[in-house]
Amino acid sequence: MKRGPRRGSRADRQRGVALLSALLSVALLTLIVVEMTDTTLVGSHLTRNAGNTIAAQLLARSAEVVAEGVLIEARRADSGKTNLSQLWAIPLPEMPVADGAAAVAIEDEQGKFDLNMVADPTQAEAVARLFENLDLDPALVERIATWIRKDPNGGVLPEARELCALAIPCEPPGGPLRSLDELALIEGFEPAIIERLRPFATAHPGRGRLGVNVNTARDEALRALGCEVGSDHPPLQGYETVEDIECEELTDPQKFLHLDSDIFSIQARGIVGDTTETVFAVVDRKGGRARRLSWRERPVFAVAPIGLP
Repeated sequence: MKRGPRRGSRADRQRGVALLSALLSVALLTLIVVEMTDTTLVGSHLTRNAGNTIAAQLLARSAEVVAEGVLIEARRADSGKTNLSQLWAIPLPEMPVADGAAAVAIEDEQGKFDLNMVADPTQAEAVARLFENLDLDPALVERIATWIRKDPNGGVLPEARELCALAIPCEPPGGPLRSLDELALIEGFEPAIIERLRPFATAHPGRGRLGVNVNTARDEALRALGCEVGSDHPPLQGYETVEDIECEELTDPQKFLHLDSDIFSIQARGIVGDTTETVFAVVDRKGGRARRLSWRERPVFAVAPIGLP
């Protein structure tokens, strides 16, 4: 006896197809939901980061302005003397501000040798001695002098062009360096050398001064001038006169030793969440107001630290 076709087999196949279609639809909807959620989360993360960046940048700028105010107030109270016991000299670590934090460090730029003044024989000799004490080639000082020297006939010295450290030709200024970082254009000044010099040397066009502030200069700078530096340097309240420090090799101490300063570098940092922004500025406070000589903004990892942890 022959068996007939099984009942319901067609219906079973139809139900199987319907179930498979339903499963595929659910899987597709799940992928769409996951993709939309991921896109939303990424967008939210990017928006939050953008907001944090702006907030951190504003905090850094505000901290820099506060630092300028501290410098101006210090000038009104310092009686013409600048020393490390004053408020500006105390680095402010990360202080909570609203939903973030801010930090500030101020450094006296006139406690360093101005490299734009190496045309003076005594300054050049002192800077060369500093290079030697830092295990740097003293011959590099003559390269600086050549790089910034003006051609008496106008233009740039031919030998200065030969000092260009770039793979492409670069034009020496035939005038003062605009910042210490400009040394990177001169052959022989590797980044490590520039960073080694940063605590002891500076460069600000039009604001040059021979020598250093004895109350804020580091020991190495004073030794380069031939001064005797003891364990008690500098006194808590600074030196009262330049005669208080022994510099027998200087024939004109009043010309190279100073007690006051007007040019300072400020590093201000703003932190919001995992975002950090930094402002690096140089200001001149002469005349009772802060005049900005330079201003840079960039992520903190790209800025050479001057005192912030």
